[in-house]
Amino acid sequence: MRRVRVLVPALALGLLAGCGDDAGGDVGDVGDEPAPPSSSAPATSAAPADLGATLDADVRVDGSLVRIRYTLTNGGDEPLPVVDAVGTDAATIDPTEVYVVGADDGVLQLSQRLFARPADDDNDYAAPFYAGVTEVPPGESLERSLEVGLPAREDKPFPGYYADGEQPAPWPAASVVFCVGALDPALDLLDGRVTHGSDVAQQVLCSDEVDLT
Repeated sequence: MRRVRVLVPALALGLLAGCGDDAGGDVGDVGDEPAPPSSSAPATSAAPADLGATLDADVRVDGSLVRIRYTLTNGGDEPLPVVDAVGTDAATIDPTEVYVVGADDGVLQLSQRLFARPADDDNDYAAPFYAGVTEVPPGESLERSLEVGLPAREDKPFPGYYADGEQPAPWPAASVVFCVGALDPALDLLDGRVTHGSDVAQQVLCSDEVDLT
C-alpha cells in the first residue's frame, strides 16, 4: 500500500459553519469505476444518485509530497458512511493509506473510495478487500489532512484488473487529483468496514486537478 501520513485525529468530526468551493463528485453503483472530474478519467454511472455530500478539498504539490486537506460535509438527513481508511488485510484498516491509479492524459488519482470488481477478474482471493468507513451525522463534517509521497505506484483492490480495460500507469504523471467516496446511508457496516465490489451506491467526490510539472 502507498504509505501516507494523517495529520489530524483519525475520527475528527466537527460541525462547520460552511465550506468553500464544492467539488461535487459522480455517483454510481460500485459496479462502475468512479472517476475524477476529467474527460480522461475512467467511466462512471450514467444515472448517478445524489447522496447529499459536498467536498471542499485543497491539494498542493510540495516537492516530492502531495499535501491534501479536505472537508466532506453531509447535507442529507441520515448518517452518511464515508470511506476514510484503506484495508490492508481482513484485520487491519489503516487511515494512513490511499489507493493509487492512473488515467488518460497523465492524471494521477489518489483516493479513499470503493472500487468495483472487474468483470474479468475471476481470482479466488484468500480474503475480501476491505475499506474503513466513518459515519458522518447529518449537517456535520469530516476533516482530514494527508501527505502522499512521490513518485507513485499503482495500488488498488483487484490488482491488475480494471472495469474499463487497461489503464495507464499512474507514473509519470502530469497532474494529480484526490477523490473520496460517500456511501448509501442504508449500508450495513461490519465493524466499520465495507468490502470492495459490494453492490452499494457511492458518490465519488473529487478535487480539482493540480499540475505536477
